[in-house]
Amino acid sequence: MAGTTKQPTGSTTALTFEHIERRQSDTYLLDTRVLEMLEKYPAYIKSVSGHAPTAAEVVEKALDKVLSADLGFKKFLALSNGKGPAKPVKNGSSGESHSDRSEAGRNGNPKAADA
Repeated sequence: MAGTTKQPTGSTTALTFEHIERRQSDTYLLDTRVLEMLEKYPAYIKSVSGHAPTAAEVVEKALDKVLSADLGFKKFLALSNGKGPAKPVKNGSSGESHSDRSEAGRNGNPKAADA
């Protein structure tokens, strides 16, 4: 939020609103432990701030924070204009690719995604 919004009459509003386009995402199978934390996190936020976000808001903010802070991902996006490389990016020295890990997780095997 950048402060107040100038109205045509010269007055200002105390609140500003940003339009954010949203769309329905795919459904993902998640580790039960993660889901339990996700269910409890809004109550924690409410106890600290007085505002209880929805689970979707928690997921959105958490993903935004993680993905925005990932310098390698930023470089990847800059080099590929957000389209991704033609072949998978190798993850460390194991030879496993990011796409291998995400495919294992999508198939409902969280242990394979963590390997």
